Amino acid sequence: MILSRIPEKVFEVAGVVIGFIGPILIALQIRVEWLSQTPSSLSPAYLGGFLLVYFFWFLYGVRFNRFAVWFGNLMGIILQTILLILVLAL
Repeated sequence: MILSRIPEKVFEVAGVVIGFIGPILIALQIRVEWLSQTPSSLSPAYLGGFLLVYFFWFLYGVRFNRFAVWFGNLMGIILQTILLILVLAL
């Protein structure tokens, strides 16, 4: 298989880069929510569900010692928590 020829380190670095897409999108949404003059259309259940998903993949990355997995998902947990608190507070 062609994927097996690609070194593991390349996937690890790519995983860190790609893993930041989710947290970047959450950061953008935090900004939108903060600046918006209207109530949020994001439900707490939706945000909490994604928080659980980030938490699971964070634990998975820690369990299997995969930096690219746990680091990106830790950033997701932090930012998703901020977003959830912001939506609940506004």
